[in-house]
Amino acid sequence: MARTQNDTGRAFEFAVVDHFESKGYTLGELARHHSSLYEAYYLAQSPQIQREFQQSATEFFSWFKTNFSSRVSKRIDGLPDNSGSVVDIFIGDPGNEINFSLKHNHLALRHNRPLQR
Repeated sequence: MARTQNDTGRAFEFAVVDHFESKGYTLGELARHHSSLYEAYYLAQSPQIQREFQQSATEFFSWFKTNFSSRVSKRIDGLPDNSGSVVDIFIGDPGNEINFSLKHNHLALRHNRPLQR
């Protein structure tokens, strides 16, 4: 199923959100919806890619917990793909959240996209 970079990115997002949920984080409505859709993209990955995504999710969680977990609630949610934002997930409550654009194919935590005018 994972035919595009976007599909692979969705698979990675599933792995990250699934790991946070396994650690007691509550999924918001959109994160829950995305997770149910994106699981198929994750399962379509090779076992090696699934292991790499799981390891990356574990490392990301550890980094997040060390640096930010005391600042925000244990709630994770997302933005619609067509929101115009690069944010894939946010952790915390609206107005007091930390936003992330997850990358599976390079080391950046976030990258800027040009505005479409």
